[in-house]
Amino acid sequence: TLTAVRPPARFGHLEIHGDQISVFDEKPQAGEGWINGAFFVIEPEVFDYIDGDTTQFEKEPLSNLARDGQLMAYKHHGFWQCMDTIRDKKLLPVADLDRGFIRPEYPMQVIVSYYQAGRICDYIKSRWGADKLLDMVHSFAQLKTTPEVIRQNLAMEPEEFDKQFIEWLDKDVGKTVANFDKWRTSLKDLAQQAKNKNYDEVLKEGEEVRQLYPDYVYPANPYEFMAQADLAKGNKQAAIAILTDYEKMGGRDPQALKQLASLEEELGKPADAAATLDRLNYIYPVDEELHRHLGDLWFARNNFKGAIREYGAVVAMQPLDKASAQYNLARAYFAAGQKDMAEEHLLASLEAAPGFRPAQKLLLQLKDSNEGK
Repeated sequence: TLTAVRPPARFGHLEIHGDQISVFDEKPQAGEGWINGAFFVIEPEVFDYIDGDTTQFEKEPLSNLARDGQLMAYKHHGFWQCMDTIRDKKLLPVADLDRGFIRPEYPMQVIVSYYQAGRICDYIKSRWGADKLLDMVHSFAQLKTTPEVIRQNLAMEPEEFDKQFIEWLDKDVGKTVANFDKWRTSLKDLAQQAKNKNYDEVLKEGEEVRQLYPDYVYPANPYEFMAQADLAKGNKQAAIAILTDYEKMGGRDPQALKQLASLEEELGKPADAAATLDRLNYIYPVDEELHRHLGDLWFARNNFKGAIREYGAVVAMQPLDKASAQYNLARAYFAAGQKDMAEEHLLASLEAAPGFRPAQKLLLQLKDSNEGK
């Protein structure tokens, strides 16, 4: 069963008798024919109509179900709105943006308003710099209205800001919106090529898909497909390059970023590996092994302050191997010249495992250094 809906008409409806308008209805909900509302209740047998992962459900399966008399409609007479935000001009004037959060007029408007607010910040930062955003925050803290903040900090009227922002946004995402259907179909085909291990095709099609929607860094993204293809072909430098692009575009999958750091370390770039793992900490801060490994990288580079932070995080997580965790933190403190803290954590290490030789050895070394030997 398919949910059938009536989309709002794009234009107002008039009924005219002679030259006299008898009915004026501004964009009536029932002004258009029935369309697919994209909500379904289906039986398991529907999978007989789907050939594979690349089949578009809205095409052959639904057409064949209708042909066989197996497709019914549930007519939804209430509100329905397509969420094609940019095309349908659902973005609010900046002066009224708060209304999208406080008094939303359609489902999902809060999410749309969050998107718009984020892109407005991107636009201001790209044109005026990050300091301008801070200036605006200070103005809002003085309880100024949005129009007042726009005039004071950007030296333009809100209406002119809206015009220039929409022009910028259309240049930024207009190509993606226009090619969205092509991108979606191509991404499905790319996933199938990756599943079939057709790595040359993955690299070729992946670049094409990436160019259509470079900001897409979510599950089943072209960056990770291409990185795995590069690794399968033995090209680790190319895998690093594509995963670096993935990170720059906002990719946040912990496993992908760990793989990037591992490749950087393997190819003799420990500083890059440490920087990658350090950024990953802000995304996924509860990975004990990540903190331990990053502590090792910082320690090897004589960044003892960074090592203390990472080893301290491991201790705070109450690891199973408390002796090693306390010892690592102690040796970082010792290397940093903080002998009192080093002794404290060495004693904690030996309390957890009295026979732990590395801690015993470092404690003797600490005692000798205190005695000037």
